[in-house]
Amino acid sequence: MLSMLSKWLLENVSVKRIEIIFPVTGHSFMPPDRVFGNVEKVLKKQEVIIQPEEYCEFISSSATVTNLRDIIIFDFKTAAQEVFKPTAKWPFKMTQCKRFIIKRSKISGNTVIRGEQFYKSDSNKSFNP
Repeated sequence: MLSMLSKWLLENVSVKRIEIIFPVTGHSFMPPDRVFGNVEKVLKKQEVIIQPEEYCEFISSSATVTNLRDIIIFDFKTAAQEVFKPTAKWPFKMTQCKRFIIKRSKISGNTVIRGEQFYKSDSNKSFNP
Protein backbone atom coordinates (compact mmCIF):
# COMPACT_ATOMS: atom_id res chain seq x y z
CA MET A 1 0.00 0.00 0.00
CA LEU A 2 2.87 2.37 0.80
CA SER A 3 4.42 1.87 -2.63
CA MET A 4 1.10 2.41 -4.38
CA LEU A 5 0.45 5.61 -2.42
CA SER A 6 4.01 6.83 -3.02
CA LYS A 7 3.55 6.42 -6.76
CA TRP A 8 0.16 8.16 -6.62
CA LEU A 9 1.66 11.05 -4.62
CA LEU A 10 4.36 11.60 -7.25
CA GLU A 11 1.74 11.72 -10.01
CA ASN A 12 -0.57 14.17 -8.19
CA VAL A 13 1.30 17.41 -7.61
CA SER A 14 -1.63 19.08 -5.84
CA VAL A 15 -1.25 16.69 -2.86
CA LYS A 16 1.70 17.49 -0.60
CA ARG A 17 1.58 14.63 1.90
CA ILE A 18 -0.32 11.48 2.72
CA GLU A 19 -0.90 10.32 6.28
CA ILE A 20 -2.17 6.80 6.86
CA ILE A 21 -3.64 6.13 10.30
CA PHE A 22 -4.52 2.62 11.43
CA PRO A 23 -7.35 2.70 13.99
CA VAL A 24 -7.11 1.09 17.42
CA THR A 25 -8.15 -2.57 17.19
CA GLY A 26 -11.74 -3.02 18.29
CA HIS A 27 -12.59 0.69 18.13
CA SER A 28 -13.82 1.08 14.58
CA PHE A 29 -17.54 1.11 13.92
CA MET A 30 -17.53 1.17 10.15
CA PRO A 31 -20.14 -0.53 7.95
CA PRO A 32 -17.74 -3.36 6.95
CA ASP A 33 -17.34 -4.24 10.64
CA ARG A 34 -21.10 -4.65 10.92
CA VAL A 35 -21.14 -6.88 7.83
CA PHE A 36 -18.41 -9.11 9.27
CA GLY A 37 -20.36 -9.38 12.51
CA ASN A 38 -23.55 -10.39 10.67
CA VAL A 39 -21.70 -12.97 8.57
CA GLU A 40 -20.05 -14.44 11.68
CA LYS A 41 -23.47 -14.88 13.32
CA VAL A 42 -24.75 -16.78 10.28
CA LEU A 43 -21.63 -18.95 10.02
CA LYS A 44 -21.77 -19.92 13.71
CA LYS A 45 -25.20 -21.46 13.14
CA GLN A 46 -23.88 -23.73 10.36
CA GLU A 47 -22.65 -27.15 11.48
CA VAL A 48 -20.78 -28.02 8.27
CA ILE A 49 -19.79 -26.06 5.20
CA ILE A 50 -18.81 -28.37 2.37
CA GLN A 51 -18.33 -26.14 -0.68
CA PRO A 52 -16.53 -22.76 -0.84
CA GLU A 53 -19.50 -21.40 -2.77
CA GLU A 54 -21.55 -21.66 0.43
CA TYR A 55 -19.42 -18.92 1.95
CA CYS A 56 -20.30 -16.66 -0.99
CA GLU A 57 -23.99 -17.34 -0.37
CA PHE A 58 -23.74 -16.41 3.31
CA ILE A 59 -21.72 -13.27 2.64
CA SER A 60 -23.99 -12.16 -0.21
CA SER A 61 -26.92 -12.08 2.23
CA SER A 62 -25.18 -9.17 4.02
CA ALA A 63 -22.97 -7.56 1.34
CA THR A 64 -22.13 -7.37 -2.34
CA VAL A 65 -19.77 -10.16 -3.43
CA THR A 66 -17.35 -9.60 -6.31
CA ASN A 67 -15.59 -12.59 -7.79
CA LEU A 68 -11.86 -11.90 -8.12
CA ARG A 69 -11.87 -13.58 -11.52
CA ASP A 70 -13.99 -10.66 -12.76
CA ILE A 71 -11.51 -7.89 -11.92
CA ILE A 72 -7.95 -7.01 -12.95
CA ILE A 73 -5.38 -7.63 -10.23
CA PHE A 74 -2.02 -5.84 -10.25
CA ASP A 75 1.13 -7.21 -8.64
CA PHE A 76 2.08 -4.40 -6.27
CA LYS A 77 4.50 -6.60 -4.31
CA THR A 78 6.82 -6.92 -7.31
CA ALA A 79 6.41 -3.24 -8.13
CA ALA A 80 7.26 -2.31 -4.52
CA GLN A 81 10.47 -4.36 -4.67
CA GLU A 82 11.59 -2.25 -7.62
CA VAL A 83 11.00 0.97 -5.66
CA PHE A 84 11.60 0.17 -1.97
CA LYS A 85 14.36 -1.48 0.01
CA PRO A 86 13.26 -4.66 1.87
CA THR A 87 11.26 -3.52 4.90
CA ALA A 88 13.68 -5.33 7.24
CA LYS A 89 16.25 -2.63 6.34
CA TRP A 90 13.90 0.26 7.20
CA PRO A 91 14.83 2.28 10.32
CA PHE A 92 11.50 1.38 12.00
CA LYS A 93 9.42 -1.76 12.35
CA MET A 94 6.36 -1.56 10.13
CA THR A 95 4.32 -3.89 12.34
CA GLN A 96 4.64 -1.50 15.30
CA CYS A 97 3.61 1.63 13.38
CA LYS A 98 0.18 3.15 13.81
CA ARG A 99 0.81 6.00 11.37
CA PHE A 100 2.75 6.44 8.14
CA ILE A 101 3.52 9.82 6.60
CA ILE A 102 4.56 9.96 2.94
CA LYS A 103 5.96 13.16 1.39
CA ARG A 104 7.75 14.10 -1.80
CA SER A 105 11.52 14.07 -1.49
CA LYS A 106 13.68 17.03 -2.50
CA ILE A 107 15.11 14.66 -5.10
CA SER A 108 12.77 14.61 -8.10
CA GLY A 109 10.83 11.37 -8.54
CA ASN A 110 11.34 10.12 -4.96
CA THR A 111 9.29 10.03 -1.78
CA VAL A 112 10.22 9.86 1.89
CA ILE A 113 8.34 7.81 4.45
CA ARG A 114 8.09 8.16 8.21
CA GLY A 115 6.59 5.49 10.43
CA GLU A 116 5.25 6.45 13.85
CA GLN A 117 4.42 4.10 16.72
CA PHE A 118 2.14 6.63 18.40
CA TYR A 119 -0.90 8.54 17.21
CA LYS A 120 0.03 12.01 18.47
CA SER A 121 3.81 12.22 18.56
CA ASP A 122 6.38 12.51 15.80
CA SER A 123 9.50 10.73 17.00
CA ASN A 124 10.95 9.15 13.85
CA LYS A 125 12.70 10.85 10.96
CA SER A 126 11.71 10.47 7.33
CA PHE A 127 13.87 8.32 5.09
CA ASN A 128 14.02 7.42 1.43
CA PRO A 129 12.88 3.78 1.06
